[in-house]
Amino acid sequence: MPPKRMTANPVKPARYRAGKATGVESDSDSDASDSETPAEPALPPPPKATSAGKISSNLGKVDLNARRKEAEAAEERRLAREKAEKLAAEEGFVTEEEEESEEEDDDEDEEEESESEEESSEDEAPRRLMIRPKFIPKSQRGNVKDPAQQEEEARQAEEEARKKAADELVEEQIKKDLAARAAGKKHWDDDENEDSDVDTTDGLDPEAEEAAWRVRELKRLKRARAAIEEREKELAEVERRRNLTEEERQAEDEAFLAKQQEEKEGKGKMSYMQRYFHKGRLLSKTR
Repeated sequence: MPPKRMTANPVKPARYRAGKATGVESDSDSDASDSETPAEPALPPPPKATSAGKISSNLGKVDLNARRKEAEAAEERRLAREKAEKLAAEEGFVTEEEEESEEEDDDEDEEEESESEEESSEDEAPRRLMIRPKFIPKSQRGNVKDPAQQEEEARQAEEEARKKAADELVEEQIKKDLAARAAGKKHWDDDENEDSDVDTTDGLDPEAEEAAWRVRELKRLKRARAAIEEREKELAEVERRRNLTEEERQAEDEAFLAKQQEEKEGKGKMSYMQRYFHKGRLLSKTR
């Protein structure tokens, strides 16, 4: 930038306003920020591109079959290792490679190993516990019971014990009820209750008791005979009316109704006259 001429007009000072920054301070701030920014590092030069001749010569030296075989062998080893790890995880075992890797990690850094073990223990699922093998003699191999059968027998034994306890409780309650009933029961005595309505004079006069029984039995037979005769009369009357003609049956009905009407009128008239001509006791005495 060319220097200003001496004939240039001087710069007017900026007017001060309360609460507003002046231009001089901003210039100083910008200078300070420019001085604080570090210089950018120089970029390294780009690598030189290999020529086509070198690439073709290197490809000619490479054995593709050998590399293919090595890749196949590495893939087979990887698959076998993954299969072994999967089988070991299912059965609850740890492979030798995992143990070696854990030992190396322990030697390198104990703190990192403790943190990784905590994270792995939180993340991975609990392993299935392996049952310790137990030797059973040949003589006892046939007597070994199935775990399901043993569990069923234990359940049945527990149920029987519960039923037995319930039966004992019920039996004890019944005994208590019987004892309370026996304590509150009143034992009757002939000497204590002389005014009882119960006849306790059996056997004092057997002949009189037998005669009274005979009279009661004859009355019962007479009542039974009268009921039978009444039933026979009703059946005979029904049979007789069935044998009558319609005119005879109608004539009997009219005569029966007329007789009932006469009896009813006679009873009503007699009661009316008695009520009308009745004299009280006081009237009969006054005359």
